[in-house]
Amino acid sequence: MQTEIGKIASLLDNTKNRKPPLQKNLDTLSGQLSLLILIICFLVLILQLFVARENILNALMMTVALAVAAIPEALSSIVTIILSLST
Repeated sequence: MQTEIGKIASLLDNTKNRKPPLQKNLDTLSGQLSLLILIICFLVLILQLFVARENILNALMMTVALAVAAIPEALSSIVTIILSLST
């Protein structure tokens, strides 16, 4: 590209899409929470099967329901709302 606009366009194409530090921290927190939730769900499954002597199908359904309910899908939205209210 020989024109000035072409040079500017090529400079814009070469930029990297970096995540802001808050988004990086939220991604890390979300990953850690998801891992913790999976560990808790596994423990609940083991307790349901061996301590409560629950049917395997009922124990799996309860574990899946617990995992779906506990995973933080709207974590970034909640942080955005809290930050907007605090200013």
